Order: sequence, then structure tokens, then C-alpha cells
Amino acid sequence: MSSPGQFHLFAETCARMAKEATLADHRAQLMDMAEAWRRLAEEAERFEQLVRDVDAAFDGPAPLDVHLRPHRRSH
Repeated sequence: MSSPGQFHLFAETCARMAKEATLADHRAQLMDMAEAWRRLAEEAERFEQLVRDVDAAFDGPAPLDVHLRPHRRSH
């Protein structure tokens, strides 16, 4: 899986290529691609933070009532 850092690098590469493009159409397409990579990087960063938050929540001690309360099935 790619990392947000890689996505940022792809965005920077597209933006640099856009500056060097001679055709306006190519510049516009490359800038659109750069923006798409930036959005993907932001989404990947949010996802990584969500994973860290979930990991932290499950790494902490479980609430006492979970351990003390017997499991009962409802019929």
C-alpha cells in the first residue's frame, strides 16, 4: 500500500511536469492529476489517523464491566 508521503511526491511531480508542459491542455491535465494526488494523500493521512485512534482505543484497558458481567444469550 502506498503512503501519504508517496502520494504527496506524485502530486509534486505532476505539478512540476505541469510547469514544464508546453501545451495548455497538458498543463491543465497535469494540475488536475496533482490535485487528485493531493486529495488522495489527505485521505490516506485521515485513514492512517483513524487506524492509530482505533489501535489506541483497543490497546488501552477494557472497561471493568466487560470483564465482570457474564455473557447472556437472549432467546
